[in-house]
Amino acid sequence: MVNKIMFHINSLGKGGAERVVVNLSEEFVGMGKEVVIATEWEAKDEYPLPDQVLRLDAGLKEEEESLSGSKQRSLRTRRLHDLILRERPDVVLSFCRNANYRAVLAAKGTKVPVIVSVRSDPYVDYASAKQKMLSRWLYGKAAGAVFQTDYAKDFFPKAVQKKSTVILNPLHKKFLSLTKSKQRRKEIVTAGRFHEAKDHIVLIKAFERIMEEYPEVLLRSLGNYIGICCNLRRDK
Repeated sequence: MVNKIMFHINSLGKGGAERVVVNLSEEFVGMGKEVVIATEWEAKDEYPLPDQVLRLDAGLKEEEESLSGSKQRSLRTRRLHDLILRERPDVVLSFCRNANYRAVLAAKGTKVPVIVSVRSDPYVDYASAKQKMLSRWLYGKAAGAVFQTDYAKDFFPKAVQKKSTVILNPLHKKFLSLTKSKQRRKEIVTAGRFHEAKDHIVLIKAFERIMEEYPEVLLRSLGNYIGICCNLRRDK
């Protein structure tokens, strides 16, 4: 039985993966589970955590940030390893590529299983030969893997796919009680950072076809982190 869960993610800054970690933490606490979250740093704007969740610092000290990349990675992994040994969770749930790699390496010798979660488009995030090699090796050592789509799951080797599952993004309960607006606008709204992995080009190309038949519709794309609102519509 799983009674204590450790999450590992770089920070709790306001992004999609971070939101999921916080939402899951709330749910697990409500189920009577003990939850700890090990992060590498504190972002300027973060999601608030329930009081029952313990947050742990697995990151670098200020004077260590000038060290070489290899030394920094070694220190981060060792600190997470020490936290796993100290906290003795029943499972480590890691989110996003570098945190996934770090969690698998840090859990070595602890007998604590690690389940990695891929939160971006692997055909972009793991496209290089280096990332393909690292993910094949390290995800092969993980106890399991979680993907958001079958498309993402199919990118990885069969050995990883066999011990993985697809779980869609959760919907927070607070949104289920919202009332529908009496006055609706003809808009398609998306939210996501402007990055190649989000593939906004496909969205824009698809909307161009919609505009042919519905020229009055507006596409509103909200890019988090950089605070840009971009409207696209055809001039009448």
